[in-house]
Amino acid sequence: MIKTESKTTEIKRNVEFVYDYLKNFSNFSMMANDKIDNFKSTEDKCSFTIKNMGDFGIKMLSRVPNERLVITNDTDVPSSMPFNFLLTIDFEKTEPYKCNVKATIELDVPQMMAMMVKKQLAKAADTLVETLKQRMEMIM
Repeated sequence: MIKTESKTTEIKRNVEFVYDYLKNFSNFSMMANDKIDNFKSTEDKCSFTIKNMGDFGIKMLSRVPNERLVITNDTDVPSSMPFNFLLTIDFEKTEPYKCNVKATIELDVPQMMAMMVKKQLAKAADTLVETLKQRMEMIM
């Protein structure tokens, strides 16, 4: 099992807006990019294909309003990712129209593989919160 955290990132939106947007997977389509195909979602689950990587499914495990979202892989979706993971997104209100966001990723992989993927996992966590910041600050 490896665990990595993103840097804490300030988003110039109120915490309620950011949380409300992310708590529903149907809103995640706007976060997709040209590497994502076949995006399907409900409020609690979504599935997609990442070009050159395969199919993935994720589901909401828990929600704590305006504080935390916990997401995990959806085992109902045949996936090319053979490992379980947890993605925790923590929110902190700092000012009326600003909040801090941090992502924590836990991946259940063999110890030998952990050393190979830890750096990429850390980069993915940072990219996630940076993309979130850009998208949230673009929405009017």
